[in-house]
Amino acid sequence: MKLKEILNKVSTSFSGDSAKQFTAELYKFNRLISFDAYAAGAAYCAESLKKIGAEDVELLSFPSDGKRMYGNWRSPKSWNVKHAFLELKIAGKWIRFAGYPEIPTSVFTYAAPTNGVIETKLVPITHTDVKGSLCFCDPTHENIEKIIKSGALGVATDFSPNWDKVRGPEDFQTGHRWDNASLFDFQDDSLAGFSLNRKQGKLIRSVLEKGETIPCRFCIHGSLGKGKIYAVTATIKGKTNPTEEAVCVAHLYEAGANDNASGAAAAIESLRSLIILMRSGKIERPDRTIRVVFAFEIVGFMAYFEKVAGKKRKYIAGVNPDMVGEDQKKCRSTLHLYRTPLALATFADALLASFLKQSAGKKINWLTKPYIVNDNVVCDSAIGIPCPALIHLRDLYYHSNEDDMNKVSTDTLHRIGSAMTAFLYASASLSRENAGEIVKLCVSEGIERITTAINSTDSVSPAKKDFLIEREVARICQIEERTGLVFEKEIRTLLSAVNKLNATGKPEVAMQPALAKKAAKIVPVRTVIGPMTLEHLPSAKRSKYRIQPAWAGKWHLVLSWVDGKRNLYDIYRLAAMETVNLKPEDFMEYFAMLKKEKLISYP
Repeated sequence: MKLKEILNKVSTSFSGDSAKQFTAELYKFNRLISFDAYAAGAAYCAESLKKIGAEDVELLSFPSDGKRMYGNWRSPKSWNVKHAFLELKIAGKWIRFAGYPEIPTSVFTYAAPTNGVIETKLVPITHTDVKGSLCFCDPTHENIEKIIKSGALGVATDFSPNWDKVRGPEDFQTGHRWDNASLFDFQDDSLAGFSLNRKQGKLIRSVLEKGETIPCRFCIHGSLGKGKIYAVTATIKGKTNPTEEAVCVAHLYEAGANDNASGAAAAIESLRSLIILMRSGKIERPDRTIRVVFAFEIVGFMAYFEKVAGKKRKYIAGVNPDMVGEDQKKCRSTLHLYRTPLALATFADALLASFLKQSAGKKINWLTKPYIVNDNVVCDSAIGIPCPALIHLRDLYYHSNEDDMNKVSTDTLHRIGSAMTAFLYASASLSRENAGEIVKLCVSEGIERITTAINSTDSVSPAKKDFLIEREVARICQIEERTGLVFEKEIRTLLSAVNKLNATGKPEVAMQPALAKKAAKIVPVRTVIGPMTLEHLPSAKRSKYRIQPAWAGKWHLVLSWVDGKRNLYDIYRLAAMETVNLKPEDFMEYFAMLKKEKLISYP
């Protein structure tokens, strides 16, 4: 089936209204941000997949206790809250500033339960005596450490970031930011945390700036300890090659309708629309399996692919939908298609971009960007799914209680969801019939990418130009290997278009001969999957390392070249072509650190 025909059929079957209804139902659970509610949301997803006729539906659980590691990502403590509040006495009146479940995000995730109501005072963190008080400050790592050392009880904050052309100082006055990270490293301490809105913050400052402290009382009724995180998976099983899969990964366990009830909902609707088309005879069952996986962001996927997926599966492509339902006008947002690492020779970027271009038309603002660390970490060389991501970043209501159903667009869900569904089906149906079309897309995009890279910057050296060409040719060779076809003419077209481009950038920084000789003798082997975080270390020890790789796409790109066969010299040479300003000494320090911490091994 031609690619355009696939998209046309999917577009008539994929329902934006249905996807929005799935979003609304899942949001009822997600918005509560309590792990028991998240569990109920996962169960809802599993039940919905069964109802639409998906196959192999599983609701899986993994221990989560703040210590157990999946990959190099530490599981969180299971956090449940039933009731919470923060009240301040201003001008003789008690005023409620935070309350659960009225505004769930007004309480920090991982805030420690209290033994009843605590009465104290709210003080600035600069106050001479904060012991036994609640501190008003930004929730930085340094401030949290200071709160612990000084004996304060926790933090209240109106902190929320601004982003150019999305959110300014006068925006977002009544929203409560969802803080799901500030207390993660301090879960063993009895710290409270409350997220206030900007309007409330102005009132608090007007009192504190007079040198006064503010009487306060608060309560957090719930639990923090051992529990489980849940994952959901289901398939449309392939008819001829079921062990090879096209995979959609979308995270649960977030507070918003767009982030990320919309991603999971779009994936459910993808399967529903394809099942309807198959049952009506409008499309055939794909040759390969199409799978959806829903889990806790990153750590849940590490658990799933480490503990469940196994080595029998092979992956042809993937997609990561995250925040795909945005009303772009309301949210001031732009959709980003984040590409896969260059270490993965894949048609996925070009194919998804083509479907998105057709489906979005002039209605959806979108652009392509290089790889970032998100749930597309399943691109990791130890997992091996070529998985571009579709993410709206940032938006006006990002990570807050105001990311609600009023910000979700039926049209956006339909357009992005249709592109995503067509991509999954076309990937799972890659064959001699449609391979030529996909190769032409790869050639066209390859020419554009290399031309843009050379003409828009002076950083592309002749060696890097050759590297980029080799990577584009490798995408085509991947399709040749899977279909048995030869695309010599298409490769010549690519080469003739880009060979004439003049790359004048400076050469990449080379290793000194002695270091290069040493690196060439070392072949690193992965011992854990996924990006490295150092979260298995105590915070104090982790912070002593100069390189902090947790959310650094740069270091994951470096790691993506590790295949158990390449030596460190070759890995550096390749990574330096892809990663800007990669210094040899930093590179060697990174691998020495990983070896010391037993995250990779080599003699």
